[in-house]
Amino acid sequence: MRYACLLLLVAALAVPAKADTTWVTIGSPVRANSIPFSGLTDVAMRFQTLYLQSEIGMAGEIIAIAWMGSDDAPSPFYNFRAKLCLTGVSELSDTFDVNYGGNQPQTIIDQDTIVVGKVNDWNIYPCSVDYDNINNLLVEVQWRGSAGRDVAFMRNASGGPHRRVYASDNDTAAVGVSDDIQAYYARIGFRRSSVNEAMRLPVPSELTVKPTLGRGLFAVRLRAMTRDIRIADVSGRTVARLDVGSDGTGSRAFWDARHVPAGVYFVEARTGEASLTRQVIVTD
Repeated sequence: MRYACLLLLVAALAVPAKADTTWVTIGSPVRANSIPFSGLTDVAMRFQTLYLQSEIGMAGEIIAIAWMGSDDAPSPFYNFRAKLCLTGVSELSDTFDVNYGGNQPQTIIDQDTIVVGKVNDWNIYPCSVDYDNINNLLVEVQWRGSAGRDVAFMRNASGGPHRRVYASDNDTAAVGVSDDIQAYYARIGFRRSSVNEAMRLPVPSELTVKPTLGRGLFAVRLRAMTRDIRIADVSGRTVARLDVGSDGTGSRAFWDARHVPAGVYFVEARTGEASLTRQVIVTD
């Protein structure tokens, strides 16, 4: 997997979108949120946010990630680092390193000073990341010291499992606070040629669960061989590990959900280093 990121957050953040870029928009914007760029109240920050494979839905080379600025003027932040990590984790825990899902994060920015916050427009961060459309995508931001101003971005309107975790006043904290606020409303840019090439390839190890809402038996099918399929609740706790069999072209299992509390659960299948996750809802 190639992580050769050129993501330079400087004053001229907004790089013009090129014609060879295919954009995927994630979510819809609601009121702004200044975390992780809360320089008015915090002296440092460690922050992670998560974008799901089901939201991205495309394989290829990611060449840009963009966040939508709000109504605050640009401001500098110091000792700035940013990382990207492909991860099988589908909900963020309070422990930062756990959220990498056993993968190695790559530092894509390490600058003494950057300026963030192009107002009422997309702030485009160029990069080069090969995305497999199997894992989820984790974005991490760390800074220490600022000009004492908040810079807000539009957050995602979607609710659901915990999708951000942050530690105020400590850019190297091991543990933070996770919540279900969807930060941020985003666009992910793919190089058009790599997307076209990826679309000609076979669908990779697709995981399906039927039904996705109900109570009783859920049928799980994976287009690859595995012996490791588990059910987790929204806290990440393992509820069940399934007996997995072969159907000739992949793996099949069944989960009997008649005796678990109603709520949201996650079916996770692992094949080698890859992890696929699907959400199901158990009704009353």
